[in-house]
Amino acid sequence: MSESNKVIGCGSSRNECIEGDNTKAFFLAVIEALLAVPVASEMELVSPLQYAVRELSRTAEQRRARDYVKSDGSLLEDHAAYKRIDEIVEAKQIVLSARAPQGYDEMRHMKELKSELRKHPKVGPFGVAS
Repeated sequence: MSESNKVIGCGSSRNECIEGDNTKAFFLAVIEALLAVPVASEMELVSPLQYAVRELSRTAEQRRARDYVKSDGSLLEDHAAYKRIDEIVEAKQIVLSARAPQGYDEMRHMKELKSELRKHPKVGPFGVAS
Protein backbone atom coordinates (compact mmCIF):
# COMPACT_ATOMS: atom_id res chain seq x y z
CA MET A 1 0.00 0.00 0.00
CA SER A 2 1.23 3.44 -0.69
CA GLU A 3 0.29 7.00 0.05
CA SER A 4 2.15 9.55 -2.04
CA ASN A 5 4.55 6.80 -3.16
CA LYS A 6 5.32 5.90 0.45
CA VAL A 7 5.01 2.25 1.41
CA ILE A 8 2.95 1.76 4.53
CA GLY A 9 3.81 -1.37 6.52
CA CYS A 10 1.20 -3.03 8.71
CA GLY A 11 3.22 -5.36 10.88
CA SER A 12 0.43 -6.15 13.31
CA SER A 13 -1.79 -7.63 10.61
CA ARG A 14 0.56 -9.40 8.28
CA ASN A 15 -0.50 -12.31 6.11
CA GLU A 16 -0.98 -15.19 8.48
CA CYS A 17 -3.87 -17.52 9.26
CA ILE A 18 -6.75 -16.25 11.38
CA GLU A 19 -9.39 -18.89 12.10
CA GLY A 20 -7.86 -21.05 9.36
CA ASP A 21 -8.12 -18.36 6.68
CA ASN A 22 -4.98 -16.54 5.57
CA THR A 23 -6.95 -13.79 3.79
CA LYS A 24 -8.65 -12.47 6.95
CA ALA A 25 -5.37 -10.85 7.98
CA PHE A 26 -5.39 -9.03 4.62
CA PHE A 27 -8.60 -7.21 5.50
CA LEU A 28 -7.33 -6.35 8.98
CA ALA A 29 -4.20 -4.88 7.39
CA VAL A 30 -6.27 -2.82 4.93
CA ILE A 31 -8.44 -1.49 7.76
CA GLU A 32 -5.35 -0.72 9.87
CA ALA A 33 -3.76 1.17 6.97
CA LEU A 34 -6.94 3.14 6.27
CA LEU A 35 -7.13 4.18 9.90
CA ALA A 36 -3.47 5.27 9.78
CA VAL A 37 -3.59 7.56 6.74
CA PRO A 38 -4.63 11.22 7.07
CA VAL A 39 -8.09 12.46 6.10
CA ALA A 40 -8.55 13.08 2.37
CA SER A 41 -5.60 10.89 1.39
CA GLU A 42 -5.18 8.93 -1.80
CA MET A 43 -4.32 5.30 -1.11
CA GLU A 44 -3.38 2.62 -3.61
CA LEU A 45 -3.73 -0.99 -2.54
CA VAL A 46 -1.53 -3.49 -4.36
CA SER A 47 -2.45 -7.12 -3.71
CA PRO A 48 -2.23 -10.47 -5.49
CA LEU A 49 -5.72 -11.36 -4.13
CA GLN A 50 -7.72 -10.95 -7.34
CA TYR A 51 -11.17 -11.07 -5.76
CA ALA A 52 -10.24 -8.37 -3.22
CA VAL A 53 -8.73 -6.15 -5.93
CA ARG A 54 -11.87 -6.62 -8.02
CA GLU A 55 -14.18 -5.63 -5.14
CA LEU A 56 -12.00 -2.78 -3.88
CA SER A 57 -11.78 -1.37 -7.42
CA ARG A 58 -15.51 -0.72 -7.14
CA THR A 59 -16.79 2.20 -5.13
CA ALA A 60 -18.44 1.88 -1.74
CA GLU A 61 -21.65 3.09 -3.39
CA GLN A 62 -21.48 0.25 -5.93
CA ARG A 63 -20.98 -2.38 -3.22
CA ARG A 64 -23.74 -0.89 -1.08
CA ALA A 65 -26.13 -0.71 -4.06
CA ARG A 66 -25.65 -4.46 -4.52
CA ASP A 67 -26.09 -4.89 -0.73
CA TYR A 68 -22.71 -6.69 -0.65
CA VAL A 69 -24.16 -9.53 -2.73
CA LYS A 70 -22.39 -11.27 -5.63
CA SER A 71 -23.98 -11.64 -9.07
CA ASP A 72 -25.04 -15.21 -8.17
CA GLY A 73 -27.09 -13.84 -5.26
CA SER A 74 -24.79 -15.04 -2.48
CA LEU A 75 -23.36 -12.70 0.12
CA LEU A 76 -19.80 -11.48 -0.54
CA GLU A 77 -17.24 -13.35 1.51
CA ASP A 78 -15.78 -10.93 4.05
CA HIS A 79 -18.79 -8.64 3.55
CA ALA A 80 -18.38 -7.26 7.09
CA ALA A 81 -14.80 -6.25 6.27
CA TYR A 82 -15.92 -4.50 3.05
CA LYS A 83 -18.60 -2.62 5.02
CA ARG A 84 -16.00 -1.47 7.57
CA ILE A 85 -13.59 -0.44 4.80
CA ASP A 86 -16.39 1.55 3.14
CA GLU A 87 -17.27 3.27 6.42
CA ILE A 88 -13.66 4.37 6.96
CA VAL A 89 -13.13 5.46 3.34
CA GLU A 90 -16.26 7.61 3.41
CA ALA A 91 -15.72 9.04 6.90
CA LYS A 92 -12.10 10.00 6.14
CA GLN A 93 -12.79 10.97 2.49
CA ILE A 94 -10.07 8.62 1.28
CA VAL A 95 -9.66 7.95 -2.43
CA LEU A 96 -8.96 4.22 -2.54
CA SER A 97 -7.78 2.36 -5.61
CA ALA A 98 -6.74 -1.26 -5.91
CA ARG A 99 -4.71 -3.25 -8.40
CA ALA A 100 -2.68 -6.40 -8.77
CA PRO A 101 1.13 -6.18 -8.72
CA GLN A 102 2.55 -5.49 -12.15
CA GLY A 103 5.76 -7.04 -13.33
CA TYR A 104 8.66 -8.83 -11.76
CA ASP A 105 9.97 -5.86 -9.74
CA GLU A 106 6.69 -5.29 -7.90
CA MET A 107 6.27 -9.00 -7.16
CA ARG A 108 9.86 -9.15 -5.86
CA HIS A 109 9.27 -6.04 -3.73
CA MET A 110 6.12 -7.58 -2.23
CA LYS A 111 8.01 -10.76 -1.37
CA GLU A 112 10.78 -8.70 0.26
CA LEU A 113 8.25 -6.81 2.38
CA LYS A 114 6.60 -10.06 3.43
CA SER A 115 9.98 -11.53 4.40
CA GLU A 116 10.80 -8.38 6.39
CA LEU A 117 7.49 -8.55 8.26
CA ARG A 118 8.13 -12.17 9.21
CA LYS A 119 11.25 -11.07 11.12
CA HIS A 120 9.11 -9.16 13.64
CA PRO A 121 7.45 -10.85 16.62
CA LYS A 122 3.91 -12.02 15.98
CA VAL A 123 1.26 -9.74 17.39
CA GLY A 124 -2.51 -9.89 17.33
CA PRO A 125 -4.70 -7.82 15.04
CA PHE A 126 -4.99 -5.04 17.60
CA GLY A 127 -1.28 -4.67 18.32
CA VAL A 128 -1.17 -6.85 21.43
CA ALA A 129 1.55 -9.49 21.50
CA SER A 130 0.11 -12.96 21.09
